Amino acid sequence: MGGRSYFFKVSAINSIGTGPLSLGYNIVSATNPDPPNALIRNSITTVSLLAFTWSNGISNGGSAIIDYRISYD
Repeated sequence: MGGRSYFFKVSAINSIGTGPLSLGYNIVSATNPDPPNALIRNSITTVSLLAFTWSNGISNGGSAIIDYRISYD
């Protein structure tokens, strides 16, 4: 589930026992990215080719964008 917060602490263990916990570290898992902005038809559009450009959305949701899906109807 995206946007969930996790808090981690670590302790070392040896043959005598377990040491104290480290300082904590908080992370928030990635969420869905924002939609791209400024979708425009590119000037290289021809009879058999549609070309578009756009700008990245405001937030990538905490994970790099790896692809885009173009939908039409």
